[in-house]
Amino acid sequence: MFADPNLLGKLATNPRTQKHLADPTFVQKIQMIQRNPRLADSALQDPRMIDVLGVLMGVDMQGFSREEGSDELPPGVANAETASPPSSPPPKPAASTSKPTPPPPAPEPEDVEMTEEDQEEAAAKKEAEAAKKAGSEAYKKRDFEDAAKNFEKAWNVWPKDITFLTNLGAVHFEQGNYEKSIEVCEKAVDEGRSVTSCGL
Repeated sequence: MFADPNLLGKLATNPRTQKHLADPTFVQKIQMIQRNPRLADSALQDPRMIDVLGVLMGVDMQGFSREEGSDELPPGVANAETASPPSSPPPKPAASTSKPTPPPPAPEPEDVEMTEEDQEEAAAKKEAEAAKKAGSEAYKKRDFEDAAKNFEKAWNVWPKDITFLTNLGAVHFEQGNYEKSIEVCEKAVDEGRSVTSCGL
């Protein structure tokens, strides 16, 4: 900002800073800042530098200066207490007459043919999920024998979801068969490790 070679010319043409240039020490201060911008911090203690900064930034700093403790507001700023409310609400923007264009239709999913093995896997998973759902319903009704049968069936049909085993462990726990519950939960941990290690 202070590196502008036309700095003194700009200050000379601005009525707010023109009078400051009559002081040779002030001009010398500006020239020192031009040579070494790090000196600007110490120079800002001079209130005239605020005017210089205002000219350099293209901002009228007059509106921002007032005596300490003054309640005077800059010109153009209305006091909230004395300002009268607007006589009518601001007009609403006119509604657009053009209709928004509808989004383009989504592309249809491609039919991917599943192999026979994939179809069997999907069918087994679906059957296991149905057995799990039946087991959960039985568990909620506290019909633990039916719940255990369904969770065992779910695991036997699709042994890739250890939730079936943990649910079965919960059934054994509710029945007070703690040894069996621990055994099933340990199996769930082992199966979970093997499922995880296969994916690595």
